Amino acid sequence: MTDTTSQHESAVIDLDGTEPTAWSAATWFAVLSMAATSFALVSAEFLPAGLLTPMARDLGISEGTAGAASAKAPPGLLRGMADPLLAPTLRRIHADPGRSMTVETLAQEAAMSRSTFFDRFRKEVGVAPMEYATGWRMALAKEYLREDVAMADIAQRVGYGSTSAFSVAFNRHVGMPPGAYSRAVAAAA
Repeated sequence: MTDTTSQHESAVIDLDGTEPTAWSAATWFAVLSMAATSFALVSAEFLPAGLLTPMARDLGISEGTAGAASAKAPPGLLRGMADPLLAPTLRRIHADPGRSMTVETLAQEAAMSRSTFFDRFRKEVGVAPMEYATGWRMALAKEYLREDVAMADIAQRVGYGSTSAFSVAFNRHVGMPPGAYSRAVAAAA
């Protein structure tokens, strides 16, 4: 009798050379986001007209553009991950949001000039590199706030040198201070 677990494990495709059980929450989120987008694209391409899934509609995929969906996805994470020069950068942003990032360091890691990297990232992903990184960091911060993680820990995990710097960035991005966001989430639950 063969061990079915080892058969399934050998079929797993990983992103960064590590076992999926060792992936961080950020990596899992990136994988699930890509899967959801891929599902929406496939749904848009193969469903009869008028039955476009709500997820595909939310992603901006319409029946009119669905035929070309597999060839040219709309700007976003899926298209960025399909770009061989941008995919490693996106994986690093997701895997280690707390590290220091600038357009210059991201461009160096992608082996491109700063202006070429910026233009390519913006064209493929739909937003500027630092806007994307900040959005990812704030999405994680919101999740940490829902989990009642200490503010200093959140600031460190998402790449801010101090709680006050994190609070200012969060307020600018979300429209309310982290404490108010936590209270609003708790009140809504």
